[in-house]
Amino acid sequence: LMDGYKGSIICMNPKNGDILAMASAPDYSLSQFIGPLKKEEWEKWKKEKRLVNRATQGKYPPGSLYKLVSSIMFMDQQLISLEESVFCNGKFELEDQSNPDKPKVFRCWKEDGHGEMDLHSAIVQSCNVYFYDVILRYQEKNKYIIDDLHKYAEMLGLNQKTGIEIPEKKGRIPNSDWMVVNQGKRWPKRGSMPNLSIGQGSNSITPIQAINLVNYIAMRGEIYKPKLVLDNPSISVKSQISKYVWNEIQNAMYDVVNTEKGTAFMLKNDNAIIRGKTGTAQTVSSSTSDYLLSWFAGYMNYNDNLMSLVVLIEDTNSQNKSIAKNISKKIFDYVLDRSEHE
Repeated sequence: LMDGYKGSIICMNPKNGDILAMASAPDYSLSQFIGPLKKEEWEKWKKEKRLVNRATQGKYPPGSLYKLVSSIMFMDQQLISLEESVFCNGKFELEDQSNPDKPKVFRCWKEDGHGEMDLHSAIVQSCNVYFYDVILRYQEKNKYIIDDLHKYAEMLGLNQKTGIEIPEKKGRIPNSDWMVVNQGKRWPKRGSMPNLSIGQGSNSITPIQAINLVNYIAMRGEIYKPKLVLDNPSISVKSQISKYVWNEIQNAMYDVVNTEKGTAFMLKNDNAIIRGKTGTAQTVSSSTSDYLLSWFAGYMNYNDNLMSLVVLIEDTNSQNKSIAKNISKKIFDYVLDRSEHE
Protein backbone atom coordinates (compact mmCIF):
# COMPACT_ATOMS: atom_id res chain seq x y z
CA LEU A 1 0.00 0.00 0.00
CA MET A 2 2.80 2.43 0.85
CA ASP A 3 5.20 1.41 -1.90
CA GLY A 4 6.53 4.59 -3.46
CA TYR A 5 4.96 6.88 -0.85
CA LYS A 6 6.13 8.71 2.25
CA GLY A 7 3.76 8.62 5.16
CA SER A 8 2.06 6.49 7.76
CA ILE A 9 -0.89 4.18 8.38
CA ILE A 10 -2.32 3.21 11.77
CA CYS A 11 -5.25 0.89 12.53
CA MET A 12 -6.60 0.62 16.09
CA ASN A 13 -9.29 -1.01 18.14
CA PRO A 14 -10.82 1.97 19.99
CA LYS A 15 -12.52 -0.36 22.47
CA ASN A 16 -9.25 -1.32 24.16
CA GLY A 17 -6.41 0.71 22.63
CA ASP A 18 -4.82 -2.18 20.72
CA ILE A 19 -2.73 -1.14 17.72
CA LEU A 20 -3.85 -3.53 14.97
CA ALA A 21 -1.39 -2.28 12.35
CA MET A 22 1.20 0.47 12.08
CA ALA A 23 3.35 1.40 9.10
CA SER A 24 5.88 4.12 8.37
CA ALA A 25 7.26 4.65 4.88
CA PRO A 26 9.82 4.60 3.46
CA ASP A 27 11.13 1.88 5.76
CA TYR A 28 14.28 -0.23 5.87
CA SER A 29 15.36 -3.79 6.57
CA LEU A 30 17.55 -4.69 9.53
CA SER A 31 19.51 -6.96 7.19
CA GLN A 32 20.86 -3.79 5.57
CA PHE A 33 22.89 -3.20 8.74
CA ILE A 34 24.80 -6.44 8.25
CA GLY A 35 28.26 -5.43 7.11
CA PRO A 36 29.27 -1.87 6.24
CA LEU A 37 26.55 0.50 5.05
CA LYS A 38 27.62 2.66 2.14
CA LYS A 39 27.86 6.36 2.93
CA GLU A 40 25.67 7.19 -0.07
CA GLU A 41 22.95 4.89 1.26
CA TRP A 42 23.19 6.39 4.73
CA GLU A 43 22.90 9.93 3.36
CA LYS A 44 19.85 8.88 1.37
CA TRP A 45 18.24 7.43 4.47
CA LYS A 46 18.85 10.63 6.42
CA LYS A 47 17.38 12.76 3.64
CA GLU A 48 14.30 10.54 3.44
CA LYS A 49 14.06 10.30 7.26
CA ARG A 50 13.82 6.52 6.98
CA LEU A 51 14.84 5.99 10.58
CA VAL A 52 12.00 8.18 11.85
CA ASN A 53 8.82 6.32 12.75
CA ARG A 54 6.43 8.73 11.09
CA ALA A 55 3.44 7.17 12.89
CA THR A 56 4.57 8.44 16.30
CA GLN A 57 7.41 10.88 15.59
CA GLY A 58 6.35 12.61 12.39
CA LYS A 59 4.93 16.10 13.08
CA TYR A 60 2.52 17.45 10.48
CA PRO A 61 -0.06 20.22 10.07
CA PRO A 62 -3.43 18.53 10.65
CA GLY A 63 -5.22 20.51 7.96
CA SER A 64 -8.96 19.98 7.87
CA LEU A 65 -8.86 17.22 10.48
CA TYR A 66 -8.52 20.08 12.93
CA LYS A 67 -11.94 21.39 11.93
CA LEU A 68 -13.25 18.61 14.16
CA VAL A 69 -11.51 20.24 17.14
CA SER A 70 -12.83 23.71 16.23
CA SER A 71 -16.34 22.30 15.75
CA ILE A 72 -16.28 20.54 19.10
CA MET A 73 -15.26 23.79 20.79
CA PHE A 74 -17.97 25.79 18.98
CA MET A 75 -20.64 23.36 20.14
CA ASP A 76 -19.41 22.58 23.63
CA GLN A 77 -19.10 26.28 24.47
CA GLN A 78 -22.40 26.95 22.70
CA LEU A 79 -20.79 29.66 20.59
CA ILE A 80 -23.14 28.94 17.70
CA SER A 81 -26.54 27.47 16.97
CA LEU A 82 -26.46 24.45 14.71
CA GLU A 83 -28.82 26.21 12.28
CA GLU A 84 -26.66 29.34 11.98
CA SER A 85 -25.22 29.65 8.48
CA VAL A 86 -22.38 31.44 6.73
CA PHE A 87 -22.28 32.17 3.02
CA CYS A 88 -19.16 30.87 1.26
CA ASN A 89 -18.28 32.48 -2.05
CA GLY A 90 -14.84 30.89 -2.19
CA LYS A 91 -12.91 33.48 -0.20
CA PHE A 92 -12.93 35.48 3.02
CA GLU A 93 -11.58 39.02 3.16
CA LEU A 94 -10.15 40.38 6.41
CA GLU A 95 -9.37 44.05 6.72
CA ASP A 96 -5.66 44.75 7.15
CA GLN A 97 -5.35 47.72 9.49
CA SER A 98 -1.86 48.50 8.19
CA ASN A 99 -3.16 48.51 4.61
CA PRO A 100 -6.94 49.19 4.62
CA ASP A 101 -7.19 49.26 0.82
CA LYS A 102 -5.81 45.76 0.49
CA PRO A 103 -7.62 43.25 2.72
CA LYS A 104 -6.01 39.93 3.53
CA VAL A 105 -7.70 37.15 1.55
CA PHE A 106 -8.24 33.65 2.97
CA ARG A 107 -9.46 31.16 0.40
CA CYS A 108 -11.67 28.12 0.48
CA TRP A 109 -10.48 25.00 -1.30
CA LYS A 110 -13.57 25.26 -3.52
CA GLU A 111 -12.82 28.33 -5.61
CA ASP A 112 -16.43 29.13 -6.58
CA GLY A 113 -17.63 28.62 -3.01
CA HIS A 114 -20.04 26.29 -1.22
CA GLY A 115 -22.96 28.70 -0.77
CA GLU A 116 -24.84 28.70 2.55
CA MET A 117 -23.09 26.52 5.13
CA ASP A 118 -24.13 25.54 8.64
CA LEU A 119 -21.75 23.65 10.93
CA HIS A 120 -22.89 20.23 9.76
CA SER A 121 -22.47 20.98 6.07
CA ALA A 122 -19.18 22.82 6.73
CA ILE A 123 -17.75 19.61 8.20
CA VAL A 124 -19.25 17.39 5.49
CA GLN A 125 -17.96 19.55 2.64
CA SER A 126 -14.92 20.85 4.55
CA CYS A 127 -15.70 24.51 3.97
CA ASN A 128 -12.87 26.79 5.10
CA VAL A 129 -14.85 30.04 4.93
CA TYR A 130 -17.34 28.88 7.58
CA PHE A 131 -14.53 28.36 10.09
CA TYR A 132 -12.80 31.63 9.15
CA ASP A 133 -16.02 33.55 9.78
CA VAL A 134 -17.02 31.88 13.04
CA ILE A 135 -13.61 31.96 14.72
CA LEU A 136 -13.15 35.66 13.92
CA ARG A 137 -16.60 36.63 15.13
CA TYR A 138 -15.91 35.01 18.47
CA GLN A 139 -12.42 36.43 18.67
CA GLU A 140 -14.12 39.84 18.74
CA LYS A 141 -15.77 38.76 22.02
CA ASN A 142 -12.74 36.88 23.34
CA LYS A 143 -9.44 38.03 21.84
CA TYR A 144 -7.69 35.06 23.45
CA ILE A 145 -9.98 32.45 21.93
CA ILE A 146 -6.79 30.70 20.83
CA ASP A 147 -6.41 29.59 24.46
CA ASP A 148 -9.88 28.02 24.40
CA LEU A 149 -9.03 26.23 21.17
CA HIS A 150 -5.74 25.08 22.71
CA LYS A 151 -7.63 23.75 25.74
CA TYR A 152 -10.04 21.72 23.59
CA ALA A 153 -7.17 20.36 21.50
CA GLU A 154 -5.57 19.07 24.70
CA MET A 155 -8.89 17.64 25.88
CA LEU A 156 -8.85 15.64 22.65
CA GLY A 157 -5.32 14.32 23.12
CA LEU A 158 -3.31 16.80 21.05
CA ASN A 159 -0.22 18.75 22.20
CA GLN A 160 0.81 15.83 24.43
CA LYS A 161 2.21 12.33 24.16
CA THR A 162 -0.29 9.49 23.94
CA GLY A 163 1.61 7.09 26.21
CA ILE A 164 2.35 4.45 23.57
CA GLU A 165 5.31 2.20 24.46
CA ILE A 166 7.69 3.55 21.79
CA PRO A 167 9.29 6.99 21.27
CA GLU A 168 6.85 9.68 20.19
CA LYS A 169 6.61 13.45 19.75
CA LYS A 170 4.05 15.71 21.40
CA GLY A 171 3.39 17.96 18.40
CA ARG A 172 2.44 21.59 18.89
CA ILE A 173 -0.85 23.40 19.36
CA PRO A 174 0.00 27.04 20.07
CA ASN A 175 -1.57 29.10 22.83
CA SER A 176 -1.33 32.85 23.37
CA ASP A 177 1.95 32.59 25.30
CA TRP A 178 3.57 30.65 22.47
CA MET A 179 2.28 33.13 19.91
CA VAL A 180 3.66 36.13 21.84
CA VAL A 181 7.10 34.52 22.06
CA ASN A 182 7.14 33.45 18.44
CA GLN A 183 4.97 36.08 16.74
CA GLY A 184 5.91 39.13 18.79
CA LYS A 185 4.21 41.54 21.17
CA ARG A 186 1.70 42.69 18.56
CA TRP A 187 -0.13 39.39 18.98
CA PRO A 188 -3.06 38.62 19.27
CA LYS A 189 -3.58 39.34 15.62
CA ARG A 190 -6.91 38.58 13.96
CA GLY A 191 -5.03 37.41 10.91
CA SER A 192 -3.62 34.38 12.73
CA MET A 193 -6.87 32.71 13.77
CA PRO A 194 -8.39 31.76 10.39
CA ASN A 195 -5.49 29.45 9.51
CA LEU A 196 -5.18 28.10 13.04
CA SER A 197 -8.88 27.17 13.10
CA ILE A 198 -8.52 24.95 10.01
CA GLY A 199 -5.32 23.21 11.09
CA GLN A 200 -2.74 25.33 9.32
CA GLY A 201 -0.40 27.93 10.76
CA SER A 202 1.76 26.72 13.64
CA ASN A 203 -0.29 23.60 14.41
CA SER A 204 1.39 20.21 14.22
CA ILE A 205 0.25 16.74 15.25
CA THR A 206 1.43 13.15 14.89
CA PRO A 207 -0.58 10.39 13.19
CA ILE A 208 -0.94 8.57 16.52
CA GLN A 209 -2.54 11.72 17.94
CA ALA A 210 -4.83 11.94 14.92
CA ILE A 211 -6.16 8.44 15.52
CA ASN A 212 -6.60 9.26 19.21
CA LEU A 213 -8.79 12.20 18.16
CA VAL A 214 -10.89 9.83 16.05
CA ASN A 215 -11.13 7.40 18.96
CA TYR A 216 -12.53 10.12 21.23
CA ILE A 217 -15.31 10.65 18.69
CA ALA A 218 -15.93 6.95 18.04
CA MET A 219 -16.08 6.21 21.78
CA ARG A 220 -18.04 9.35 22.67
CA GLY A 221 -15.44 10.87 24.97
CA GLU A 222 -13.68 7.90 26.57
CA ILE A 223 -10.61 6.37 24.93
CA TYR A 224 -7.94 3.85 25.80
CA LYS A 225 -4.28 4.72 25.52
CA PRO A 226 -2.76 3.18 22.39
CA LYS A 227 -0.68 0.08 23.06
CA LEU A 228 1.46 -2.24 20.99
CA VAL A 229 1.89 -4.89 23.70
CA LEU A 230 -1.51 -6.54 23.64
CA ASP A 231 -1.08 -8.06 27.12
CA ASN A 232 -0.61 -4.63 28.65
CA PRO A 233 -3.67 -3.34 30.52
CA SER A 234 -6.08 -1.01 28.75
CA ILE A 235 -5.93 2.41 30.42
CA SER A 236 -8.94 4.64 29.89
CA VAL A 237 -8.88 8.42 29.50
CA LYS A 238 -12.10 10.47 29.69
CA SER A 239 -12.91 13.90 28.34
CA GLN A 240 -15.34 16.38 29.90
CA ILE A 241 -17.09 17.32 26.65
CA SER A 242 -20.89 17.39 26.50
CA LYS A 243 -22.49 14.22 25.18
CA TYR A 244 -24.67 15.96 22.62
CA VAL A 245 -21.49 17.15 20.87
CA TRP A 246 -20.52 13.58 20.04
CA ASN A 247 -23.91 12.98 18.37
CA GLU A 248 -23.46 15.96 16.07
CA ILE A 249 -19.84 15.18 15.21
CA GLN A 250 -20.63 11.53 14.52
CA ASN A 251 -23.56 12.51 12.29
CA ALA A 252 -21.39 14.92 10.32
CA MET A 253 -18.60 12.35 9.90
CA TYR A 254 -21.20 9.85 8.72
CA ASP A 255 -22.32 12.24 6.00
CA VAL A 256 -18.70 12.92 4.99
CA VAL A 257 -18.62 9.32 3.76
CA ASN A 258 -22.25 8.49 3.04
CA THR A 259 -23.61 11.49 1.13
CA GLU A 260 -22.65 12.58 -2.37
CA LYS A 261 -21.45 16.00 -1.26
CA GLY A 262 -19.22 14.49 1.41
CA THR A 263 -15.50 14.78 0.77
CA ALA A 264 -15.01 11.02 1.32
CA PHE A 265 -18.07 9.69 -0.51
CA MET A 266 -15.86 7.23 -2.39
CA LEU A 267 -15.44 5.27 0.87
CA LYS A 268 -19.16 4.52 1.26
CA ASN A 269 -19.70 0.79 1.80
CA ASP A 270 -23.08 -0.94 2.13
CA ASN A 271 -21.58 -3.67 4.34
CA ALA A 272 -20.37 -1.37 7.11
CA ILE A 273 -20.91 2.01 8.72
CA ILE A 274 -17.92 4.21 7.99
CA ARG A 275 -17.42 7.70 9.37
CA GLY A 276 -14.48 9.95 8.64
CA LYS A 277 -12.85 13.27 7.90
CA THR A 278 -10.52 14.20 5.07
CA GLY A 279 -7.72 16.70 5.28
CA THR A 280 -5.30 18.44 2.97
CA ALA A 281 -2.54 20.57 4.43
CA GLN A 282 0.18 22.75 2.98
CA THR A 283 3.65 21.89 4.23
CA VAL A 284 5.27 25.11 3.00
CA SER A 285 3.94 28.63 2.87
CA SER A 286 2.77 28.82 -0.73
CA SER A 287 -0.29 29.70 -2.72
CA THR A 288 0.34 26.80 -5.08
CA SER A 289 -1.19 23.34 -4.86
CA ASP A 290 2.17 21.62 -4.46
CA TYR A 291 3.75 20.34 -1.23
CA LEU A 292 0.50 19.01 0.19
CA LEU A 293 -0.25 16.41 2.84
CA SER A 294 -3.14 14.04 2.24
CA TRP A 295 -5.02 12.88 5.37
CA PHE A 296 -7.90 10.55 6.08
CA ALA A 297 -9.01 9.75 9.61
CA GLY A 298 -12.10 7.77 10.48
CA TYR A 299 -13.59 4.60 11.89
CA MET A 300 -15.71 1.66 10.79
CA ASN A 301 -18.45 -0.32 12.59
CA TYR A 302 -18.80 -3.83 11.17
CA ASN A 303 -20.07 -7.15 12.55
CA ASP A 304 -20.10 -5.77 16.12
CA ASN A 305 -16.47 -4.68 15.66
CA LEU A 306 -14.98 -1.21 15.66
CA MET A 307 -11.78 -0.17 13.89
CA SER A 308 -10.26 3.29 13.63
CA LEU A 309 -7.88 4.30 10.86
CA VAL A 310 -5.58 7.15 9.97
CA VAL A 311 -3.68 7.46 6.71
CA LEU A 312 -1.18 10.24 6.04
CA ILE A 313 0.68 10.67 2.75
CA GLU A 314 3.38 13.31 2.27
CA ASP A 315 4.43 15.20 -0.85
CA THR A 316 1.15 15.10 -2.77
CA ASN A 317 -0.19 17.77 -5.11
CA SER A 318 -3.51 18.89 -6.55
CA GLN A 319 -3.59 15.86 -8.87
CA ASN A 320 -3.07 13.12 -6.27
CA LYS A 321 -4.15 14.74 -3.00
CA SER A 322 -6.92 12.11 -2.63
CA ILE A 323 -4.41 9.29 -2.22
CA ALA A 324 -5.09 8.91 1.51
CA LYS A 325 -8.77 8.20 0.72
CA ASN A 326 -7.79 5.66 -1.93
CA ILE A 327 -5.54 3.79 0.49
CA SER A 328 -8.17 3.96 3.23
CA LYS A 329 -10.75 2.41 0.92
CA LYS A 330 -8.41 -0.51 0.19
CA ILE A 331 -7.86 -1.07 3.91
CA PHE A 332 -11.57 -0.95 4.80
CA ASP A 333 -12.40 -3.27 1.89
CA TYR A 334 -9.67 -5.72 2.95
CA VAL A 335 -10.84 -5.80 6.57
CA LEU A 336 -14.46 -6.38 5.53
CA ASP A 337 -13.54 -9.09 3.05
CA ARG A 338 -11.42 -10.85 5.65
CA SER A 339 -14.15 -10.68 8.28
CA GLU A 340 -16.67 -12.22 5.87
CA HIS A 341 -14.42 -15.22 5.27
CA GLU A 342 -13.45 -15.92 8.87
